[in-house]
Amino acid sequence: MDEETYRRLLWELREQINTLFSANHLLTALVREKGVQRDLDCLAMSDQALYRLMRTIQHLEFVHGSTPILQSQLIDVAQPCRRLGESLEHIAADLKVDFSWSVDSGDYSTMADPLLLEQALLNLLTNAIQAAGEGGKVWLRAALSGGSILLTVEDNGPGMGADPQLSATSWADPFLKTPGGVGLGMDMVKKIARLHKGTVMWHDRAGGGLSVTLSLPQTPPSQPSEIVKTPLRSDLTGGFPLLLVELSPLLPLEQFMPENLD
Repeated sequence: MDEETYRRLLWELREQINTLFSANHLLTALVREKGVQRDLDCLAMSDQALYRLMRTIQHLEFVHGSTPILQSQLIDVAQPCRRLGESLEHIAADLKVDFSWSVDSGDYSTMADPLLLEQALLNLLTNAIQAAGEGGKVWLRAALSGGSILLTVEDNGPGMGADPQLSATSWADPFLKTPGGVGLGMDMVKKIARLHKGTVMWHDRAGGGLSVTLSLPQTPPSQPSEIVKTPLRSDLTGGFPLLLVELSPLLPLEQFMPENLD
């Protein structure tokens, strides 16, 4: 199948998902009038399935489609880190993990595409939450070192361990083995890192689990001329909230009840 046909099929799938989601919202009004909890539960199950399907489509479109057009601008990386940290704090109980985050002081200016950067962080956090499992711990930390911005996500899960397939020479394998995943999340992170002239590094934590760091080059704010103006790209989110899309396999059904999605 040629690339154009592939992307057209994915676009058609996204359009149909949006149509089904709209139909669910119309049904919600009727179901609420009847007040039947079973019907509301069924709608929530349908909505969650649509979010999970949209997640798979986004991953396939990004990893196997053409290289996305960067919407690069000078941004403060600390802001999306804080936003994600605060959002995950609020739903940590639903995710059944002990989540904490921190942002060291300093200048986090860099040339980046805000949407793609947030996607990379969410993918790392999703992997960590899955690896930690119920009752596990996950950390997000932003720090500076030698002209680089270091975004580190850690968990206290099984780590790479002694499995030779999880060695540093095959660095997609730990994420391909993540339960419930389709093996595309880390491929997205690697591609996003390359697009931003960054790197991804990982190692076992001393206290158990895995530590993954996305490193980005700092850009002094005194160089606004480096801002890249590019044509608008198609919306990678499909109009769905990125946080709910990425965490849809992990969140409980209650997060997809109609009152929470309105």
